[in-house]
Amino acid sequence: MRKKLWKIILLIFIVIVMSSFAWIRYKDYLDKKEDKEEYREKWEKNFRDNKKQEPYSLGIPLDEMDFDVYYDYFFPQTIAPIGSSLSYTKSIILPCDVEYYNSKDDQDPIFILKKGTKIFVTTDSNAIIGDNIGYGLACWPDYESEWRYGSPFITEDVAIDTLELPMYYVKLKQLKQVAKAFYKANTMLLRGYYRTPSEFADYITRRIDELLYFYGAFCAPIE
Repeated sequence: MRKKLWKIILLIFIVIVMSSFAWIRYKDYLDKKEDKEEYREKWEKNFRDNKKQEPYSLGIPLDEMDFDVYYDYFFPQTIAPIGSSLSYTKSIILPCDVEYYNSKDDQDPIFILKKGTKIFVTTDSNAIIGDNIGYGLACWPDYESEWRYGSPFITEDVAIDTLELPMYYVKLKQLKQVAKAFYKANTMLLRGYYRTPSEFADYITRRIDELLYFYGAFCAPIE
């Protein structure tokens, strides 16, 4: 009888612990959701357009846009997380398929970089990670938060002018998966600046957005 009672007490204790843990995780989710919604509201409210009538302000589709007007905003600014690419493992294995589209309305991608493919996060041994604007992780923001626009990752270790590469639409969630894989390959170098892979992925894929915002060029939508 006593043994049975102890089993019941133990079962109740386990249920309470698991319920408490679930509530903590759910509350953490709600807090983050509220923080994100508050941040999104402030992001949109505090934006000040520079009144220069640049392509983003005019609503030009990205596949018709001349991005040259924006490059002055980025130099000598850097899109890098920190330090030189020579410190990092610049090649990684794709953790997921990365699909590129000619148009957001296309049902099928024009081509796919398959999961397991070795790609290069930067295309120049002297470049800083993320400094290849419009390439790889540093794609341009679209008017819809789930899309980016830029050049695909290359699969060979060669120096190449990324401005000459073709550009396509790509889904942000796939780029974030790649960014997380890059973080995990370089954890020792990055964890002092970014606590988690997700934090790094948010930063590196949206760094262009922050600079465009700072200069009043575009208020990119937030997921």
